[in-house]
Amino acid sequence: MSGRHAGSAVARRGSVLLMTVATVLGLWFGVSAPDVSPVAAPLPAAVQPADVPVVVPAPAPVVPVPPVAGGPQRGGRR
Repeated sequence: MSGRHAGSAVARRGSVLLMTVATVLGLWFGVSAPDVSPVAAPLPAAVQPADVPVVVPAPAPVVPVPPVAGGPQRGGRR
């Protein structure tokens, strides 16, 4: 490679320093991470005792929509 296309030593040193710092920080935060992760599986739900009745709300009644007076409308002249 000619000198014109070679990267400068300062740029190489800077990128090596950046990668080193990023690796050290990644290892630091990875090792010191809490045991409970925000993406961990949720804890099992508490089981409800058998002597407590489960109340299920009744479904709402279905009310039909009344038909429009006059039937369907047609556009245009006859």
